[in-house]
Amino acid sequence: MGKTSSTALVTAHHADDQVETVFMRMIRGVRLQHLSAIKERQTFDKGELIRPLLSFYKKDFPEIEHFEDRTNEENYYFRNRVRNIYLPQLEKENIQVKRAFLEFGKEVSDYQIALTELSQTVNVEDLTQFLFFSEATQRILLQQYLNCFADLNVTREQFQEIHHILKTKSQYRHCIKNGYELVKEYQHFRICKIRPKSDEKSSECVLNYQNQLHYEGYLFSFGIPLEGENIQKMNVSRETSLILRHRQPGDYLIKMVIVKTKATFY
Repeated sequence: MGKTSSTALVTAHHADDQVETVFMRMIRGVRLQHLSAIKERQTFDKGELIRPLLSFYKKDFPEIEHFEDRTNEENYYFRNRVRNIYLPQLEKENIQVKRAFLEFGKEVSDYQIALTELSQTVNVEDLTQFLFFSEATQRILLQQYLNCFADLNVTREQFQEIHHILKTKSQYRHCIKNGYELVKEYQHFRICKIRPKSDEKSSECVLNYQNQLHYEGYLFSFGIPLEGENIQKMNVSRETSLILRHRQPGDYLIKMVIVKTKATFY
């Protein structure tokens, strides 16, 4: 593609390839989302990958001259065993078994698209919203959220561990994999790349009256009431903006009175 300045790569994958892929994934025991059908179009490097023949079976094509890999008839490879042994055996039980696998993969794809669209209305990182749903819905929403991180690919055990942390911990940092960490701070969480030590402290931010902003994993609200648990309130003047930053040498508190979760400055 680079040499020819092509913007698309078209492959000859067909319905039999689709059936084999779905069946192989089922045998391997992957998560439901990975049982979806092969996409007809998807981005590919700097271009697009197109598979226009996925709705046609190999038997539908006329005999044309083509290259046949000599290993296709060997059953050493998993896909070859599926193609040459397993699927022919299943067709003895149901002559339409290939169509059944195709429809199953398509149905999973449809559910995946619907879930992606519906989950966009929920701020998963806001645990007051996330934990409002049943655990079954939480698992679906969390999986959709994790799909946003292409190089994360957590195992079932890691997924369960992340879900458990979100349900039980108040403040927690947990290293996941591939340089990612889970940061949970009361009613919010995020998954992000682990930052170098020298980058841990953010620069200062300005918060104006009647505004909100997220800073270092916390939601700060100036003049707009917040609801929920673990909210700390401070009385300050609304006449000037607030500067949010880390403590610096020489900083000190003149006087602070703390009553439960309310902090009042004088």
